[in-house]
Amino acid sequence: MRLALTYPWCWPWVQRGGERLFADLGQWLVGAGHEVTVVTAAPAPRERTVDGSGRRVVRQRALRSARLGIGQRQQAITYLPGAALALRRARPDVVHGLFHLDGVAARLAGRRPYLVHVQGMPSRAVLERQRIHRRLLPMSLRQAAAVLAVSEAAAAGLRDEFGIPAVAVLNGVFVEDFRAAAAGVEKSPEPTILFPGDPADPRKRLPVLEEAVRQLAGEWPGVRLVVASPTPPSEMPAAYARAWVTCLPAVKEAFGLVFIESLAVGTPVVGVRDGGVPEVVHQPDWLAEPDDVDDLAARLHTALLASQAADIADRCRAMAAPFDWSVRGPAFEAIYRDVSS
Repeated sequence: MRLALTYPWCWPWVQRGGERLFADLGQWLVGAGHEVTVVTAAPAPRERTVDGSGRRVVRQRALRSARLGIGQRQQAITYLPGAALALRRARPDVVHGLFHLDGVAARLAGRRPYLVHVQGMPSRAVLERQRIHRRLLPMSLRQAAAVLAVSEAAAAGLRDEFGIPAVAVLNGVFVEDFRAAAAGVEKSPEPTILFPGDPADPRKRLPVLEEAVRQLAGEWPGVRLVVASPTPPSEMPAAYARAWVTCLPAVKEAFGLVFIESLAVGTPVVGVRDGGVPEVVHQPDWLAEPDDVDDLAARLHTALLASQAADIADRCRAMAAPFDWSVRGPAFEAIYRDVSS
């Protein structure tokens, strides 16, 4: 099948869950025998090439102007005309827009069927503050063959906040790649908790975690908190492997890719019962109530104890296995076949 994936940002310039999905899904689809064109933008010279995974990459130069107030956030809008031109040239069987406005590019290109994939937890309050997004979203979604969400929780948010029916399609991870990249890395001698989020993002709740770790000091002498940011993605497997536990107590997290990455390495995780995290972290004892420092400290204690078990790495990898691309990729393929039939 000839497929086109679109997304306004890409690695290595922006490194979030959406950019990771954009890169990994394209790689897996090529490996499954599909012809894949990825259309994106970056603050770099325009380029049309075939990358190491076999994807046809069309990367336009991102528009930037401090005088006009055009920066990275506006890239989702300014790249749309160029993305439409690239889609018209590629003539794909299916367009998969991985940003909620990408249906505009598909419509401008006259390419159908197209999918719109909403990243993150939908919020009408946030959309109301983004005037252009608010105006373009109905145009993006109106002729979409399907709207996708990254979790059941995100799909429920689209329904409850906007009345939009959506299909939940969980993200994937190349589990074996993470396991292999962490091979031979020794666990830290002292109890170590890794925070893999952006410390500047209040939604990630680093202060809550800091207080919970302070509570653990009596039972876990020498316990320390390591903030991963700004660790390069290539070094994250080793960071997970050195930690005893990975913890991200973020609220309104639509999915939680970092939990799967940590589990793939063999390190236990702790999250909170909010958003899509319970769909990823299936161990009830590793889930705390949101913004509850005492409960978070108790869950961390449980996970730290679990990290000492001889079989913990195998147990963690078994939890990650359902999210491997060998499992998740065919779910995307099935949707492409369905909308193109």
